[in-house]
Amino acid sequence: VNEIFPMQWRIALSWMSGYFIYFVMTPIAFKYFGAIYAGQLGMSLTLCNMVMATGLAWISTKYPKWGVMVSNKQLAELSKSFKSAVMQSSFFVLTGLTGVYISLWLLKLSGSNIGERFLGLQDFFFLSLAIIGNHIVACFATYIRAHKTEKMTLASCIMALLTITTMLFVAYLEYSRFYMLMYAALT
Repeated sequence: VNEIFPMQWRIALSWMSGYFIYFVMTPIAFKYFGAIYAGQLGMSLTLCNMVMATGLAWISTKYPKWGVMVSNKQLAELSKSFKSAVMQSSFFVLTGLTGVYISLWLLKLSGSNIGERFLGLQDFFFLSLAIIGNHIVACFATYIRAHKTEKMTLASCIMALLTITTMLFVAYLEYSRFYMLMYAALT
């Protein structure tokens, strides 16, 4: 209990910070940019998070195996397994987001109403960059946690505060063109 509880507490704090990092943008967008932009952001964010979550399957399925490798001091094998999983996962996420971007471009080009339910292509591009950054952070966080340690708590809390503050500032100034750019820059 003394070994697990402090780590679980830090992971919970990191998770709560992550929640604010990922999901605070839509309510802020609703307040400052209106329901249409917020809806487009919510749809785009959900689609991008779905691609990222699917890509993280290459990482999350290795977590128990990596924990055993750490316990058995098989660090070379752990490193090889991690690099392979990150490459496969990143390839999937990058390919998936590229496919979604091209699909949205084609939908918008065809004049389909479905394309209007997502962010504009420039904003979607910046959101995709942020998702790729979030994906890489999630990969390394899982790797670190396999070592029975949680080093991401402080960084997650700081990132949550920066995200909330910056997104509120950009929204307050009504710079909707910079909203996703700032999110990508923060990530």
